[in-house]
Amino acid sequence: MLSIISFIQKVSIMVRVLIHHGGKFRWGEEYTGETFDMGTCDVDYLSTLELSHSVKSLGYLQVGSMWWSLDDDPVTEVKPLLGDEDIITMQNQVYKERSNILHVWVEHAVDQPCFAEPDVELHVGEVDVGREGNLGDGAETEEVIWVME
Repeated sequence: MLSIISFIQKVSIMVRVLIHHGGKFRWGEEYTGETFDMGTCDVDYLSTLELSHSVKSLGYLQVGSMWWSLDDDPVTEVKPLLGDEDIITMQNQVYKERSNILHVWVEHAVDQPCFAEPDVELHVGEVDVGREGNLGDGAETEEVIWVME
């Protein structure tokens, strides 16, 4: 009988993973934003790497902190999801509660901005785009901006 119980405990649990992103989270109260349904996954194969990859597939260049909660009260029971130790804690909780839904909350990291050099001059002008005639005699032109260093 003991071997059957051990076998039952090791059977994998499939969870529906919902990734909440692009919104505002008020701790313990509410979340407003978008939700991406990652589909059903085997909880044993979830990792921070796989979750980060799914978040990046939504168009984010960088992923900040992630948090998780289970299906019962997703907003008030949020826990950090920072590495392998947190993944194991989450997996154990899923097995313990036999949860069907895993909520992942994503904190978007600010992407590094790219600034132009402060001493660069921008010039606006027109150039011939190579359609009929010569510049200045009714030829087709387009406005362009170029950098002078």
